[in-house]
Amino acid sequence: MNAVTQTVNRSAVLQRWLPYCRLEAGKPNVRLLCFAHAGGSALSFRAWPEKFPWNIQVCAVQLPGREGRLREPCFKRVSELIDRLSEELLPAIEGPVAVLGHSLGAKIAFESARRLRSRYGAQKIIHLFVSGCSAPHLRSERDPIYTLPDGKFMERLADFGGTPKDVLANREIMQFLTPRLRADFELDDTYTFEPDVPLECPITAWTGDADDLVSPESMEAWREHTQAAFTSQVLPGGHFAFYEQESTVLAQIRRALSARPETIT
Repeated sequence: MNAVTQTVNRSAVLQRWLPYCRLEAGKPNVRLLCFAHAGGSALSFRAWPEKFPWNIQVCAVQLPGREGRLREPCFKRVSELIDRLSEELLPAIEGPVAVLGHSLGAKIAFESARRLRSRYGAQKIIHLFVSGCSAPHLRSERDPIYTLPDGKFMERLADFGGTPKDVLANREIMQFLTPRLRADFELDDTYTFEPDVPLECPITAWTGDADDLVSPESMEAWREHTQAAFTSQVLPGGHFAFYEQESTVLAQIRRALSARPETIT
């Protein structure tokens, strides 16, 4: 394979996994990989690149089964998803990486950080940001929902608060979305934590003060997964306070990444 072909292939991989990333904007000092919640997509972070300095490149990861990847089957096991990320996306990400995820995305971010470390060394991963997700070693107190009948499944979706009521009430839309949503909740509900040495990078964690799914104590338990600094904050709002308090969250991310000498703005 010649150099031109390798460049074209790498570009195609990045466009598929990172559809909203400004790949032509030059080489940043830090790349921020972002993973959305169950049922979410890279669209959740589409506006973020405009809100960071040039030397922090936001890379919203598009998983199979959504938006431009609708024809690809959704993953139902985190381990298999991480293997695919490790094969296709992670080798194409140059330079230092920070990883971020909300809810299900936090588990994917955590496992991606561990895979980056094992494959490239501790210096590759410089920060982990997690939100709306209990520490991975804790057993979930929530019963699995991906096997529930449609009616009960819709009720549980409404409890989470991330799906607009008009969407839940639209039978045609929900018939289209339900298989993907079930797959994402299966991805979440079947996740199994495997003990390993804590990460060497700092971890920042957020939860909402009215989040009935994730307590501040279970977010605080993320402290066990880093040998470096740990910071947590309780935001006003429910399970999706992370998105609702975007300006606060983004300011904290910018400060954390800009504190590194090579990312001073």
